[in-house]
Amino acid sequence: MAVKEFSAELVETIRDFLGEKGAKFFQYLKDAYGTVSPVIPSEDELGVPRAIHFREGMQIRNLLRTLSECEDWTDHDLDDTWVPIILAVLEEQGVSDGNP
Repeated sequence: MAVKEFSAELVETIRDFLGEKGAKFFQYLKDAYGTVSPVIPSEDELGVPRAIHFREGMQIRNLLRTLSECEDWTDHDLDDTWVPIILAVLEEQGVSDGNP
């Protein structure tokens, strides 16, 4: 995994995008599952698990694609770096220890 370096301004942009509810959602995931990008099991035997990477993570990656700081990032860079950015948002708010 090759995490790209990112600025404090990028963290601020993502924090603003998430808002308080979004940040609390990712903090809940980290507290409940030990990561901000879990696959949450289905509530029933026939249901489809919820992969945060493919839903909420895609929203973050799509936003990153629009930012000049990320214009030269590959899809792999986006995949590898969105979680550390979310963790930086949580650290900035003083609600995370920074471990994925």
